[in-house]
Amino acid sequence: FIFFADVKDPSKSWASCVVDRDYEVLVVSQFTLMGHLKKGNKPDFHAAMSPDQARSLFEKVVAEMRRQYKPEKIQTGKFQNYMRVELVNDGPVTILVDSTQAQLPKIKERKLPPKESSRDAVAQEAHNSSPPSSACLTAHATTGEGKNEEKQEIKTKRADTLNGREESEA
Repeated sequence: FIFFADVKDPSKSWASCVVDRDYEVLVVSQFTLMGHLKKGNKPDFHAAMSPDQARSLFEKVVAEMRRQYKPEKIQTGKFQNYMRVELVNDGPVTILVDSTQAQLPKIKERKLPPKESSRDAVAQEAHNSSPPSSACLTAHATTGEGKNEEKQEIKTKRADTLNGREESEA
């Protein structure tokens, strides 16, 4: 993704990427991005993957990022833990990368699952009925140069479409 100013000519916007700038990337899973308010005023998270499925996909995304870039530049948050993440946007610029094929299941078409496994059953139904759009991550690229750090937030709703490729195993 080309999100940063040119390395040699900072007046040229949108001309370099994390690799060109030798930035670090912080990858943090964030299932709450899958919440929606289609009915009422309480968020619905039924379209999110089960924790086991999400952890597996998250680990695959991180492994692929480390394979394609410098592994020491890719850091992660703790999966399924409360974290306080602070950043300073240089812009601000926030870009949501999403597949045009991703669709949330329609609420009225959902069937009520058995009580003992309702969350996993609904998540599995959502996963089977549409492309796997429920794995979320937020990545922050930073120069790491102290007080005047340049930071850019990149939100990726479809972690399985990293670099435009769909992950068929997800």
